[in-house]
Amino acid sequence: MAGDVWTLVRSFVALEDGYAMDLLVGSATAQDIEDRLLDHARIVTGNAAFRKRG
Repeated sequence: MAGDVWTLVRSFVALEDGYAMDLLVGSATAQDIEDRLLDHARIVTGNAAFRKRG
């Protein structure tokens, strides 16, 4: 990983918190949000194991 792990953790938590609003107002499903978070993890870490499910 090219960056600091704690920076990754903080950004992941911020994304998760922000996406909760999409879930609450119905503009995204839980699966949509999971896919977005996995996309972020894959892009940031370069690890292909973080791929969409479903």
